[in-house]
Amino acid sequence: MKRVFKTTTAAILAVGIATSAQAQVKTYAASGSWSNFAGTSDKGTSVCGMIVVNAERTQFLMMKSFSGTGDLIVHIAKLGWNIPADAKMPISMTFDGAAPWTGNAIRLDAKPDQIEVTIPAESVDSFLNLTRYATRLVINFSGSEGPWIAHMNGSNQAVSNLTYCARLAGGARSAPRNF
Repeated sequence: MKRVFKTTTAAILAVGIATSAQAQVKTYAASGSWSNFAGTSDKGTSVCGMIVVNAERTQFLMMKSFSGTGDLIVHIAKLGWNIPADAKMPISMTFDGAAPWTGNAIRLDAKPDQIEVTIPAESVDSFLNLTRYATRLVINFSGSEGPWIAHMNGSNQAVSNLTYCARLAGGARSAPRNF
């Protein structure tokens, strides 16, 4: 079954799976279907991100940059998922007509309803450019989960906000900082 993503700032705050209880993050911008957030992760590092939540507030797609790393972390979650602890899930993400980005997702340690994919530092630019300019993203999962469709309206500004925040925090796409 296809899922259409839409978001509001209120949806992010209402979805308990969107942020950790220990994390101290705040939504600071909304653009189209996307919202941006920044703050401190539950591990105490600076985090910048962007999120889109479906209309029913049962699924989300989140991209995060943490200080001290050039990687981009993608979280995908659905209420009701109960993914086994050691599971690896092949997924593909297709932005418009571009070649699919493929990778293996793993379950988050304490969250059986979330999977995580790491976009390595050397691929972050191209991944964010696909995210920025796409009008539609299709996520395909292995197994019985049908494809998800995210409408990407607002993603250009959301990526700009994410990269600006990450530069300030020293995360993905960060330039050397002079003090």
